[in-house]
Amino acid sequence: MVRQLPPLRAARAFEAAARHCSFSQAGKELCLSAGAVSHQVRLLEAWVGAPLFERSHNSLQLTAHGHELLPVLRAAFDTLAEGAADVRNDTTGRRVRLAVYPNFAMNWLVPRLPRLREKLPDVELEVLTISEPLGTLFNRADLAVRVYENAPQYSFDFLFAAELFPVGSPSDDPEGKTRRDPAALLQLPLLHLTHSPEDWRLWLQAAGVRDPQPQAAMWFDSQAVMIQAVSQGLGIALARSPFDEGAVASGYLRVLHPLRVSCKHGWYVITPRTMRRGRASAVRDWLLSQRALVPDPGD
Repeated sequence: MVRQLPPLRAARAFEAAARHCSFSQAGKELCLSAGAVSHQVRLLEAWVGAPLFERSHNSLQLTAHGHELLPVLRAAFDTLAEGAADVRNDTTGRRVRLAVYPNFAMNWLVPRLPRLREKLPDVELEVLTISEPLGTLFNRADLAVRVYENAPQYSFDFLFAAELFPVGSPSDDPEGKTRRDPAALLQLPLLHLTHSPEDWRLWLQAAGVRDPQPQAAMWFDSQAVMIQAVSQGLGIALARSPFDEGAVASGYLRVLHPLRVSCKHGWYVITPRTMRRGRASAVRDWLLSQRALVPDPGD
């Protein structure tokens, strides 16, 4: 018997749009424009023969037909994801794919991998340093470590909150002026992260500097590259614990003031809600067990 299936791409777009109540947010998840998501939804509406959304300028609401269809599609996608994951696990055996950013991999994960090998000797870990949106990331990965996003189809387990603190090269501020007066940091070249441009202002305010106006000497889109620039004497920057603790302990960086300010976004272990118990969940549990340990694995 030939199944009369709805267009699957359109069904996926509808499910994401209904979950977010937004074509633009669904587009971010699916790596599509809002217009493309809207077009896919209209294709599904044409197949169903009825509107699935009530559209207005500022809101998107499911119609009665949309409410009826959504749980059917959600259950079907969950079943498909679970079944495909089971087949994938059978074919890949011991391998677990963990998606992280390069800085996290180098400065947090890799120093702890000997513990993982000792704890889970039957796991073959594949570390993926990729930055795809969550909507497509799990086509390649079993779990990930990132900052929190509004994505209810995934589970977010808190791992740690990073802290900001100012660092320079070993030759910066030999007289310790910045430890006594944090405003003295403004006299040095400040290095900034492009994706976190308010860090210096927030730290200086927390340190009691009134109306700080930090001027950037250079901008970087990578924390690791920025820290390398600090070590070369190009300026000072806000280090992030626990990522940069090793560089401080080794003398690669010099702490210019003891105050630490928590970042706005914590780091989470992210897994699909449909993930079953197995090697991937064992890696998740191991990652979460590391939050109770000291930040610097060399201590």
